[in-house]
Amino acid sequence: MTITLDKKWHVYDWFQKKYLGETDRIPLGAVDKDVPRLFGLLPYKVESVTAAFAENPMKGKVVNLDIKVAAAGATPGKHLLWLRLVGPDGADRYWMEERPFAENGTCSVPFAFALNEKPGRYVLTATDVISQVACKLEFDIHE
Repeated sequence: MTITLDKKWHVYDWFQKKYLGETDRIPLGAVDKDVPRLFGLLPYKVESVTAAFAENPMKGKVVNLDIKVAAAGATPGKHLLWLRLVGPDGADRYWMEERPFAENGTCSVPFAFALNEKPGRYVLTATDVISQVACKLEFDIHE
């Protein structure tokens, strides 16, 4: 079975986290009614996601995280991002998760770090939801 699209798109298989290329056909193979399929279509290929803090993160400080989605040969449109933070203990800081929109591929998100934030190495992952292209930013919070 094959899905035929109206024109060529850059196609992303969301559940498989794969870029399928620029195409007007999506081969499905054997269809299993119990296995969902979800595809994202964009007029350009997402090349990268980059993220950087405007200042060094510190206890008790609000720091802006600047994020950029780069596209091949085009200005990116509006992208939904998923920001996930993991603390030095390896646990998700789910209360600090964000899902901002990056208009024209860019956004700035304020992160507020608590006065009693645990010191150590943190890992922030910024993921473009459609393409699943992501970057990791590692940083330290000191005593």
